[in-house]
Amino acid sequence: MGSKALLKYTKIGLPLDGSLVAEEAVPVATRLAHQLGAELLLMRVIEPPPSEKNLLNWESEAASPARLYLQNLSHALISGPSQELRLRPDQFETRVIWGKPADEVLRLAVAEKVDLLIMTTHGGGGIFHALMGSMTAAIFEHSRLPLLVLRSRHPDQKLPQIGHSGPLLVTLDGTLKAETILGPTIELARRLELPITLLRVVSPFIPVDALSTWYLRNLDKEPGKMNKAAFAFLLSQAQQYLEVIQSKLCKQGVACNCVVRVGDTAHEIRKYACESQATVLAMAAHSRGRFGQGWLGSVIGEVMQHADRPLLLVNSANQVINPVAVREATSVS
Repeated sequence: MGSKALLKYTKIGLPLDGSLVAEEAVPVATRLAHQLGAELLLMRVIEPPPSEKNLLNWESEAASPARLYLQNLSHALISGPSQELRLRPDQFETRVIWGKPADEVLRLAVAEKVDLLIMTTHGGGGIFHALMGSMTAAIFEHSRLPLLVLRSRHPDQKLPQIGHSGPLLVTLDGTLKAETILGPTIELARRLELPITLLRVVSPFIPVDALSTWYLRNLDKEPGKMNKAAFAFLLSQAQQYLEVIQSKLCKQGVACNCVVRVGDTAHEIRKYACESQATVLAMAAHSRGRFGQGWLGSVIGEVMQHADRPLLLVNSANQVINPVAVREATSVS
């Protein structure tokens, strides 16, 4: 991460809006709470009454049903169909919160020292905001916490199992912003006893040999167009970059390997995730403000649109980024 402190994953936050889509995250969060030895915080979000005059109706029409919803969900967790889907009363809490959903979820997450938020996307559509859903996107935009995003309607997506799952696949592009995903992923790998695969995708080049001399004169302005020797050097640099991080992780006892692929970034990420049977895709968003713009929309959005496994995301715009802190996150203690 972009800070010295690493997450301990002692408390997981699960925002719920009463929908079946949101509830798809409940069994995943329950299993993960078991595996991490973490407490689960269930948050039922409701809109506030429009005015004090409507307070009585709001209590009967919104607040009371929300409390009943969490009560029923609590009973379901206590009497779950299997051990991994069952929690003791002291292993979870429930809260009804009202106000602007994203603001209140984040406020409670900070107050309760939540380490990880888990939410389900609505799927469909081609842009990041539509894929995430308005509340999930708003929470992600303003949160410094990692967010584990699950695709709706994918009940059979691969889920972490301690020591018995595929790697956590971390995608990097050589920037400090991308490296902010390392901290959360390293700690999750340690706790789940899973390996990490570092992936960097390099865009294919257009050989200048087949182009006009204009490109040769303007090579510095067209970094995607180079000769074979220059491109081979670029691939070598990408491999060396990953190997430096790999070496630091291995010294900490985290099993790690690194892979460089050439092609379209989103396509190669999805393709390699399938080939390696990755359990979780871990990525950092590089933008702030409107969703669907830049790297955030084009890469994460495309990956999410076809994802059949969870995505662990951090918004690098909300992280404190400096070279020393990022190096420390992957250095030997």
